[in-house]
Amino acid sequence: KKSKRVGFALKDDQILQLIASEKDPKWQFTYQLMAVYGLRPEDLRYLVIKDGLKGKELWSMYEKSMGGTRGQKTEPRKLAPLYVKDGQGYIDWKLLERIANNEELPSLAKSASNGLRKHLERSKTWLKFKQEALKLGEEIVPYSFRHRYAKISHTRSVELNLNTKDIALVMGHTKE
Repeated sequence: KKSKRVGFALKDDQILQLIASEKDPKWQFTYQLMAVYGLRPEDLRYLVIKDGLKGKELWSMYEKSMGGTRGQKTEPRKLAPLYVKDGQGYIDWKLLERIANNEELPSLAKSASNGLRKHLERSKTWLKFKQEALKLGEEIVPYSFRHRYAKISHTRSVELNLNTKDIALVMGHTKE
């Protein structure tokens, strides 16, 4: 079996640098969504707002193959924000409201992952982070936004009152 690469988890200041260096508001919105909700690139094509017990909720309706048993897929999942932090505190980009107002994302019709990867590879800021990741023996990829979410959810778990089961649920993983 091929060994897994070590995924690089973007830091909050790197996400802010990436957003600041991006001129297109559609891509800025994309980076914000991916960082705050720990999205897979493909999730971007399957976001819906549902009425929940405490108000509006953001869901990913993307059903990814689970591997293992043929035909098994992940369930749609309610997303939980883990806000990006700057020197002033947590940043609320009003992402739910922006989705509700149909703010546009870039066209990612064929393959969200490839489209995002190609766009990021043209960014000098991303390429700088790529060099940093390589020095650590890690690899930066579009999933690095998701890796940030996973790392932050575990490192801030006490502060945010999260347990492993909750983290797995919002990420679309099993507890194991």
